[in-house]
Amino acid sequence: MQRKQKRIISAKEAESFIQFRKYLEHQTDRSKALYNMATYLLSKDTLTDRQLSFKNSFFATFARELAGPCGCSEVVPDHLRINNPSKTQFLIELMLALHSKNLLGDMPVTRLARILVCSIDTGYTQSGMVNRLRNPLPEFDFVRDAVNSLNKTMKEDK
Repeated sequence: MQRKQKRIISAKEAESFIQFRKYLEHQTDRSKALYNMATYLLSKDTLTDRQLSFKNSFFATFARELAGPCGCSEVVPDHLRINNPSKTQFLIELMLALHSKNLLGDMPVTRLARILVCSIDTGYTQSGMVNRLRNPLPEFDFVRDAVNSLNKTMKEDK
């Protein structure tokens, strides 16, 4: 039988980031308090404007601390990811063109997929992004042509 978890902080307190930081100062197990708050914030389907502001501040402030034990050196909270739906496919094609000319360094397409999934709000899973990168869209040939031209110019200027 699963025990019901006791509330770590009231919903009202979850609206004030300053109040939460004061609350956190008095916790004997800071990591557990952060983990519990992260779990609480991520489990909420709908948030008020104040709660959304709190959530954004919380993850911007504590993301590295929460992810550090997992081996992550940098974390991009969702609200900091690039979110421009009209330009998403263009950005993917641009990065793919740079990758194909080895201008991003020597990396497998799976690593590029991981970088894009973490930095651009695309809705793709990592495996979905790998498939997307392996199938360039013909309507973005102009992006590949522009990168090829820039690459030639850079080589000539050396």
